[in-house]
Amino acid sequence: MKEQGFLEAGYEYVVMDDCWSLKERDSEDRLVADPEKFPNGIKVLADYVHDKGFKFGTYSCCGTRTCADYPGSFEQI
Repeated sequence: MKEQGFLEAGYEYVVMDDCWSLKERDSEDRLVADPEKFPNGIKVLADYVHDKGFKFGTYSCCGTRTCADYPGSFEQI
């Protein structure tokens, strides 16, 4: 995206959409990145995006489940 001029065109954010987490929360009720999709973790990806000059975010539904049936953020801190 950087090489294609998105940053210079005013795009600031790269936001990862649904399906990045496991289908269930961990034992402490936290969302966990899928280790098969992200074997090095989300931090490595976020650092890469930041190094390119973009801000990084992850999607989460405000309900109990996303439209792809992954856990949402409803009533989570």
